[in-house]
Amino acid sequence: MELGISTNAGAVAIRFREAGPVMARHVLQAMRDIGLHLQGVVRRDKLRGQALNTRTGTLGRAIFSRVEVIGTQEIQTRVGADLAKAAYGRIQELGGTIRPKRARHLAIPIGAALTASGVARMSARQFIQNPAALGFAGSFVSRSGRAIMGVRSGRGAGVEPVFALANQVTLKPRRYLSSALDEQRGWILQRIGVAAQAGIQEVAGAGPHG
Repeated sequence: MELGISTNAGAVAIRFREAGPVMARHVLQAMRDIGLHLQGVVRRDKLRGQALNTRTGTLGRAIFSRVEVIGTQEIQTRVGADLAKAAYGRIQELGGTIRPKRARHLAIPIGAALTASGVARMSARQFIQNPAALGFAGSFVSRSGRAIMGVRSGRGAGVEPVFALANQVTLKPRRYLSSALDEQRGWILQRIGVAAQAGIQEVAGAGPHG
């Protein structure tokens, strides 16, 4: 039995050649347990302060674990983020630079445009069309071109930045997936060792026969 643990991807793979169906059954269950365990570590720990902080819970809901049987010689457990549910999952793991696709600038919500938990209340376009939704009488782009400002009226008259404008934003790698795999390496090896021992005992007649 050959075990491989990748430190650059959320995957654990086992190759088995002459283990037979008994060993494969024990290994398959172990791989399911490993996937669910890693999924739990990511959701419970990595996305709640260790690597990222939960805002909407979308990324947590996108975390999945899946067991794949490849041919007759490999079982793989894959833990990752469903990018169809959380498109930003990849760049949060690996890091990278975000650039505007259609607009001239990225509009980053700040101040009144954010909830207490840091979630955007609306887009910059929505704010410009309806500044009253955030309690402003109007809006304009600052002379520096670095912010969209909101205009207050009445007793709180004044202006304040509501969106910061940037040509690009670079995010550092958060490694919320691969760090979980790295940290759980010992537990993974132990769980696979238990599965292998159970399989050997069953094949040798020391355990129940299927």
